[in-house]
This record gives sequence, C-alpha cells and structure tokens, in this order.
Amino acid sequence: MRNYLWFAMVIVGTMLIACCRAQHTPSPMESPLSPLSTPSSLSGSGLIAFYSDRETGHYQIYVMDSDGSNVRRLTDFAPPNSQPTWSSDGSRIAFTSGKDDINNFTLYVINVDGTGPRRLLEPGHGDNWHPAWSPRGDLIAFQSNRDRDAGDPNLEIYVVTVETGQVTRLTHSEKTDSMPAWSPDGEKIAFVSNRDGDGEIYVMKADGTDQVRLTHSPGEDTQPAWSPDGTKILFMSTRDGSGEIYVMNADGSEQTRLTFTELYGEWTPRWAMHGTRILFSASYDKNWEIYLMDLDGSNVVRLTDDPGDDRHAAWLDLD
Repeated sequence: MRNYLWFAMVIVGTMLIACCRAQHTPSPMESPLSPLSTPSSLSGSGLIAFYSDRETGHYQIYVMDSDGSNVRRLTDFAPPNSQPTWSSDGSRIAFTSGKDDINNFTLYVINVDGTGPRRLLEPGHGDNWHPAWSPRGDLIAFQSNRDRDAGDPNLEIYVVTVETGQVTRLTHSEKTDSMPAWSPDGEKIAFVSNRDGDGEIYVMKADGTDQVRLTHSPGEDTQPAWSPDGTKILFMSTRDGSGEIYVMNADGSEQTRLTFTELYGEWTPRWAMHGTRILFSASYDKNWEIYLMDLDGSNVVRLTDDPGDDRHAAWLDLD
C-alpha cells in the first residue's frame, strides 16, 4: 500500500491536470515578498524556460528573458505540456507532452524559437516524465512506467538517445525511482527513490551502477538539481512539515534548509546565474509564479506576475 501511495504522489506531483492552486492569501507579515521585490537589480544574461496556462488556460511551454521580460510561447500543442529542460548548447528544449495521448505522456524536443518539434518516444509506452538533458547533449534521462505491460508497474529511470530514440533502462528497483538529474560532468545521475520507505535522494553512475543514498529524513526528499560546479545539490523536502528548499554537498553532507515559508511551499529549485542564484516556483500570491533568490534563501525576487500558473522554470546561462 505504501508503494502505491508513493507512486500516486509522484504521478500527481508531475501531472499538470492535478496541480492545484494555493487557497491561502498571504498577509504582508507572512509573505517573503513584502515589500514586493522587483527584477530591476538583476545582472547576468540568461533565458528561462517554463510552463504556464496564462494564455489559453492549458499548459504550454514558454521562454522569457532572465529578468522576466519578453515572454514568448513555444508550443501550441494539445495540452498539457510541461517540465522543460535545456540542451547544453541552448538550442533546444525537451519537455513532457500529452499531445498524442493524454493517458500516455511522452517526450518532445523543440527548437528554442518554437520550430521543429519532434517526438522522442513513441506514444503508448507508459507515462514518461521529468526529462533531464545530459551535459554532452546526446542523452535525455527520464522517469517512466513504460515496462508496466511486462509486469513492472513501477516508475524507473531510463535514458533515450536524442538522435536515434533508443531507450535504455537504468534502474530496476522494486519501488519507485524518479526525477533524474545529471551531474555537470555527465558522470552521475541524482534521482529520487522510495525503496527504503519514503522519498529520498540517491546518486548513481550514469550507467545505473553504484547507487548510493544521500538523504535520510522522515519526510519526502525530491527534485534534486546539481550545482554547475558539481559540488552541491538542491532539493525539496517535507522533513519539517511543508515543502521547502534545501541544499547539501554532493556527498549528502551538510544538508541546510534555505526557505522558511511553511504556509506555501517552494518547488523545482534550479541553479541560475552560473550557480550564484536559485530559481524556483511558489504560490505566495495565490497562484504559482517564478522567483529568484540568493544562495542563502534571502533577497527573493518575483520574475512573473500573471493570473495563470507559471511553473517548473529552467535556467540557461548565455554569458
């Protein structure tokens, strides 16, 4: 039963149609954005990919400049479309889409200007989520239950070769393995597994061997993201009650909480500005927006301000 609940939690957490809006309205004393910070002091050149339902009421992939300006929509697919990830050269974005089959989400790649969308995985082979592009650009890791017809209903970690579409399975756990994240040297993959009871962060070699557990908390530890220099890993944890952002050394030591907004919860932390800032999504103002903060959790800056949901932001450095 516990494995079933974990599987359901991961699917609900990743499926866009299950994303609910926060119902609590923050008071000025509660909000970390009081007074509201603005992007005017930002420096550094970059692009941010994210998904939003701001125009059509359905989730599509967008790109904006690093200060939140110049927002442009890349996709006009049957929804939902989510979880964008950049290629290392910044020319393409991989994402999850229900375009071909709402019951079997698959992966697509699209050029940064919105041209040339291409399906990576054939539809009808389970749900495929959380794409993560390898630093060399030749592979994309993802989570999938594509072997369910063969008697394995669990989510596992796979990689697909971008040019050929060949899929290789990396994990073979009796429980759920999900949310892969590449180390910057391409040698390792961090991921989430509930094989020891609840969601914890693990790391393995890029071929799936030498799997090592990094976190040991009573809550769910999810959404790992490596720093550009490979020394640290951001993640989200409910160990203290609500979903908050933490950081640890790449070996699992010195786990440190960065956010303290128990009423809300922050999601999908990602490194930005060459590892000098942290990009994330939160529902501080009743709907999901995209924010930046300093490495210690201070100086929170809101980048989007739209009635729709803006989520799962991914940063690309241009300078």
